[in-house]
Amino acid sequence: MVVSLQTIEKGATLAKVAQTYPENTGQGNSELERFKLVSLLQSTLDLKTLLKYFFENIRESLPIDGLYYHEEDRATKIKFGKQGTHSCGYRLTNAGVECGEIIFKRDVRFSETELQKIEHNILLLLAPISNAIKYSDAVASAYQNSVRQIINRENLHASLHREIELAKRHNHPLAIVSISFHVQKPLDRVVAYDKKIDAFAELMHKNKDSTNLVYRATKQEFLLITPNNSELVSHAIESIKDWYNFLQDKYESPPIQLSIGYATVTGTDSVKSVIERAKKNRLPV
Repeated sequence: MVVSLQTIEKGATLAKVAQTYPENTGQGNSELERFKLVSLLQSTLDLKTLLKYFFENIRESLPIDGLYYHEEDRATKIKFGKQGTHSCGYRLTNAGVECGEIIFKRDVRFSETELQKIEHNILLLLAPISNAIKYSDAVASAYQNSVRQIINRENLHASLHREIELAKRHNHPLAIVSISFHVQKPLDRVVAYDKKIDAFAELMHKNKDSTNLVYRATKQEFLLITPNNSELVSHAIESIKDWYNFLQDKYESPPIQLSIGYATVTGTDSVKSVIERAKKNRLPV
């Protein structure tokens, strides 16, 4: 459960705490607030988003300036807010699985009542954060396989169907970017073409945003799933063009032609329908 509670104190007194940060005991522990927090934590499998929801929710009833989370095995470090001089830290485990350490920060020390309230809320975080870590591990493994290798249609359909249904269920706007290459392949250039496209796959794998998913549907076709935010989509598309231009310059011959398509996921979309629209809605390259 919750292990290794650490409070770092530097001269603050309880009187100062009470004066600077009046407690809201009773108000923040209502069943309604707990239900709100549980609902938020169940709405995402993205670790950073999960911690952001938790941080913003707990601040509504407790004066916390900042949050710092780290998990050594995966070299994960996430920060929100101001990193103050006083902190309380918790090492999280769920069913024997290490889930990293979470530290709350502010400029005066935490009272015992506030620490109890933080611990009370952290209990609600354990299962969601464990699920988020497992999901992150699964996605990382999928990246290593699906970007470098062609994945079979059945697995591709199942993965895309899961992402689309999650987006619909939690009302998270989603977009599909279709990336395809068109080449003329005389027999003596097949290896050179494949090498160039594989290099593009590696660039995309190493440099894509953490919020994006990438699948390699065929040797010459990739699908990128991204939150349907105009800024994020625009950034993803510009990055694709930059990687393409970089490889065109690095490998002068043979030339390959890039096509990019884009579609947003609607409430009535299936995997097939949204991919078809993405392929038809061609963007200038």
